[in-house]
Amino acid sequence: MERKWLYIVAVLMLMLHSCEKLNTDLPQETKNTAGSSEENITARSVDDIICGDISTDTTVWVCGYIVGYVNGTKMSSAQFAAGNKLSNILLADSPLETDYHNCIPVQLNTTPAASKQVREALNLSTHPENLKQKVGIYGTITSYMGTVGMKNVTKHKMLEDDFDYENYNSTPNNNGDGTENNNDETGNNNDGTGNTPTPQDPENYDDNDLSGKDPLSIDTYTVSYMRNELTDYFNENAIASITECTVKGYIVGYVRKNKNNISQTSFELTFPVESNIVLADSPNERDYNNCIAVQLSTGSTYLPARNALNLSAHPENLGKYVIVLGRIEKYMGALGVKNTREYTFPEED
Repeated sequence: MERKWLYIVAVLMLMLHSCEKLNTDLPQETKNTAGSSEENITARSVDDIICGDISTDTTVWVCGYIVGYVNGTKMSSAQFAAGNKLSNILLADSPLETDYHNCIPVQLNTTPAASKQVREALNLSTHPENLKQKVGIYGTITSYMGTVGMKNVTKHKMLEDDFDYENYNSTPNNNGDGTENNNDETGNNNDGTGNTPTPQDPENYDDNDLSGKDPLSIDTYTVSYMRNELTDYFNENAIASITECTVKGYIVGYVRKNKNNISQTSFELTFPVESNIVLADSPNERDYNNCIAVQLSTGSTYLPARNALNLSAHPENLGKYVIVLGRIEKYMGALGVKNTREYTFPEED
């Protein structure tokens, strides 16, 4: 009899364990808690999709803000308001976005049943209150509305709004609220908020000769080292990324809007963007093969660097020497820097 009860208890414990809610833990750095406290989704950003970091026909979670819809078949018909459209929404990294080039369209289908549920929950015709709401959407990255977008969406999660409205820079050369940036000549923020942390003292950084050194022991990478030795090291050892790395170089340009490859670098301030800058070892570099792209994201952790470094707000940064802290991985078709969260403008060494 005792053995029978032990067996029943063991079975019950096994059933209880198997019924525990699993975390949806998809491969990316930005974790957004949704639904119950026991369920997390880890999603890619809209900028990741626009920049081509995710291959087409890949099914992923994407996190962003619902900022409008497309009233037609092309992104140029984007409407940044609630409207009577049921079939699509626009997703952006910022709830204040009004440039369709920084958005992706999301198709809302009526079939299958899972897609219909997402359509009924997210469309701005039935739910105008969804405008500027943060959401995680699970679907397939593919061509849509003449650009990259999402189709076959089957899941969604409404997320907590953690956007840093106070530090959002929507107007060039100011803080988005009509006040000027309080940056000193080194590029550091002196407003006392501590929003722009500075990496370690540049005097402690390695010099430019990195040959023969262990790639994982280098304090600060040069652009040429990243394009050559470090790229070879990544390929030979099947490395996806290195976190918390510093990279130094001169700001020489940016990758053009809606492009996703370093070959589309512009070395002129024709139509500068806020989402990335391009670094080189020389301020006079004009060959993209000798450059790397640095992502400037809109997440609250990354906004200070984005606001201070982008060439749209700060054309005077062109040619400046900078050190950035972020994650090294493939970006814009070559090894680059993503999740840039710290920077400094040291004296040229």
